[in-house]
Amino acid sequence: MKNIYWLVRRELWEHKGSMIYTPLAIAGVALALTVAAIVTLYMKTDHAKFSVAQDKLNQMIVSGESNQFGDGLITAVASPLLAIGFLSITFYFLGSLFDDRKDKSIFFWKSLPISDQETVISKLIVGLIVSPLIILTIATILFYLAALIFGIAGSIINLNLFGVIFNGSNFLSAPFKIIALLPIQFIWALPSAGWLLLVSALVKNKPLLWAIAIPLAIAILVGMALQIGIINTELGRTIIDNFVIRSFSGFMPGGWLQEGELSSDAALSHVVSQSYALLFSMKLWVGAAIGCALTFAAIELRGSNTEI
Repeated sequence: MKNIYWLVRRELWEHKGSMIYTPLAIAGVALALTVAAIVTLYMKTDHAKFSVAQDKLNQMIVSGESNQFGDGLITAVASPLLAIGFLSITFYFLGSLFDDRKDKSIFFWKSLPISDQETVISKLIVGLIVSPLIILTIATILFYLAALIFGIAGSIINLNLFGVIFNGSNFLSAPFKIIALLPIQFIWALPSAGWLLLVSALVKNKPLLWAIAIPLAIAILVGMALQIGIINTELGRTIIDNFVIRSFSGFMPGGWLQEGELSSDAALSHVVSQSYALLFSMKLWVGAAIGCALTFAAIELRGSNTEI
């Protein structure tokens, strides 16, 4: 465990630009744009209309419509950060074992008392646990800062936005509902992580091209098999969904949900309950088993494939 701890720290040090500084920069830009939008709105809006807006806010508080403010705001705040995280994690896994062989640093790491298993597991932990936690921590801080800015801006123009923001208990709990999805995200993403680790450990050049080309070739073969009647539509759809799309979609936030279940209109508590219901789904665990098998293959390849 001590080796894995230091390996995780090494990964964060080497990739702090994409995993820490990039989400921080995006959060800073989002905060600046929020302030700019509020100032622009204040300058261009007829101030006489603010009293009408206050009446509508009061109606929202009385009717309970404001109770979902926290869910909507955290979804809006976290979505761009998670989208960037999806891209950075994809490229992180693709280069995680390939780069060590490309720059020959693999020989240095193999000279240390560190096993291939510990090395690959540390990369899995960083990509599927540490990086999402960093992103969601930044999103949570941005969420509370944005809510505070909205409240202060409302106070300046005599709008009781704090009443909307703090009404209901979900304002404090909304970010933690997103964080609560991490265990499901981890299990769901295992096939994608395992596939990219395998490609990273196997190919001699252009890992991104190989990672895309092989699933695409499978999709073309499935399409041809459907056309000539070798397989039926249901089997073809199962192969496409579970082997082609899942090779990359595992890192997409909420990729396991049905369309619309992660929208701002859906209560996050409902999203969390729907997500954990997947623990009883065979699809989730079959994918996880495939991901573990692919990761094991990547570990074995790292032990034998050291040249590019």
